[in-house]
Amino acid sequence: YTITAGQLLLDDLATTEMGCDADRHAQDEWLAGFLGSKPTLRLDGNDLTLESDGTVIVLLDREVAEPDLELVGTTWTLVTIISGDAASSVPVTPAPVLVFDADGKVTLHTGCNQGFGTYVAAGDTITFSAIGTTKKAGPGAGDEAERAVLAVLNAGSVAFEIEANTLRLTAGDRGLEYAGGPAPVR
Repeated sequence: YTITAGQLLLDDLATTEMGCDADRHAQDEWLAGFLGSKPTLRLDGNDLTLESDGTVIVLLDREVAEPDLELVGTTWTLVTIISGDAASSVPVTPAPVLVFDADGKVTLHTGCNQGFGTYVAAGDTITFSAIGTTKKAGPGAGDEAERAVLAVLNAGSVAFEIEANTLRLTAGDRGLEYAGGPAPVR
């Protein structure tokens, strides 16, 4: 794309061929047509306005619309387990949870067991230590989730990123993605 004289100019707009339902396919075609119509652009504070042929779309900066949650004090519920190039949903209910306290303690539920430990967050890295859990035998899916959680937390130094309500923890080719929000009902 280029922006010339306040207009968005797109060349060769391409999309995936995912085979969406009819309503979403129509929406994709409408949006591609709108973006290809050389809409005018106007940035006013955090609002980006696109306009063409009487249609106006106002976009709000994501960081304003959905600010990043704080690491401390948020209940983080596991939604995705990453192993290499594969990502899978969490195979157990209730899902594993992490809660970081301001005093450097982390409490967790792994899918089978309750746990605790300490952490130090510096920049984009969290260093976990002294991770301990109860030793109840979990169901197959719970055990699988627990192994994934503990493999990342016991890696020691873990890369972390918070974007909106998502916390990503990465240790080598293993990762965990958590959604922040209220505590799950147990």
